[in-house]
Amino acid sequence: MIENYLLEELVAFAKYGTIAKTAEALGLTQPAVTHSMKKLEDELGVKLFIRLYF
Repeated sequence: MIENYLLEELVAFAKYGTIAKTAEALGLTQPAVTHSMKKLEDELGVKLFIRLYF
């Protein structure tokens, strides 16, 4: 079962557009939001984000 907070963070990301702004709005750290989004991807079995590595 998907935890509600994971969906709330996804909705916040859709609203704010970046992990940094999402974390700030929710009072979380960027690593915490990143971890949550990875957990959601794992639970759903799909990639939700395109990750760019420089």
